[in-house]
Formats: sequence, structure tokens, C-alpha cells
Amino acid sequence: MSRWTVRRARTRLAELEDRLAELERDGERMVSEFRHRFPDAPAYIARYTDRTLTRWRWRRSSARRWRGSLPRGVNPTFELTGEQGRLLLRQLPEPVREAWLRYERQRVDLNLFYALARYERARIEDWLARRASLAQAGSGGSPADETLAEAHATVAMTRGTRESEQHNPRRTAVAGEK
Repeated sequence: MSRWTVRRARTRLAELEDRLAELERDGERMVSEFRHRFPDAPAYIARYTDRTLTRWRWRRSSARRWRGSLPRGVNPTFELTGEQGRLLLRQLPEPVREAWLRYERQRVDLNLFYALARYERARIEDWLARRASLAQAGSGGSPADETLAEAHATVAMTRGTRESEQHNPRRTAVAGEK
């Protein structure tokens, strides 16, 4: 088993943060490109800000001609490869269907890479926090060495970053506010 050091863990966390930022940019480009290319589509790709590892999802359009009996503003999610998605794909012209399937492959790949990077980041942060706690417990409450104390600070800092990326004004607004 290879030896995992705090320094190596911190380096890996920085690499993961860069990777996540790159994936976010790729996802934003995908969403923007899809909306530009298909502005009046019956569905669109949306970025979710919740804690799920599925960052980008398909949503039904709320335009009157597409939403059917659903109330305005209700844009349910669906899988393009699921029952609703297959029905929708059958209604699209062949070139559009092929383009949508390319977007779906891109979306699925982005979600996988994003989920893997976030999961690895969470595991490393947990490991660093446990090592810092062990150092404190073993030294009577004071950090055994500066490296582990720095590791604890790194975990606290990256957790703050993660919490800020979860901020969604719609979810935090008081009822009735916009």
C-alpha cells in the first residue's frame, strides 16, 4: 500500500478543485450551446445546484405549447433515455434527434467525471479531518505537528468552498420573496 501524506492529499485536493472548475466551465458551455442552438425546444439541459452528484439534467420546457397540462413554471426533470425521453426523441426530426443524443452523451460523461471528482474530494477531506482529529487526540488536544493542523485548516477551507457552490438564492429566499 502506498503511503498517503498530508502534503500529497492537499496537492490532490487542489488538482480536484481545478478539475471541478474545468468541468463546470464545460457544463456551462454545453448548456449555453444547447439553448442557443435549440431556443424553442420542448426540453433543455439545466445545471442543478443541489448536493446531488448529477449536476446536469434534462428538464421539460414550461412554454405553453410544450408543458401540456402542467402549471406554468413546473419543469419536471426526466431522462432522455427513459420513457418520456424516448417519446420526445421520436417526435424530433432525425438530424435534431442525433444532435440531442450527442448532447446526452456529453451530459452523461460530464456527470460521471463531476461525480467522481466530488466523491474523491469528499473522501480526501474526510481523511484529512480524521488525521487532524487523531493528532489532537494523541497530543492532549493540541496538534501533534503543524502539517496536520494545516490539513485541518485545508479541510475547513475546502468545505467552505463547497458550501458556497451549493448556494441557491431560490432555496434560501423567505416564502413570498423573489
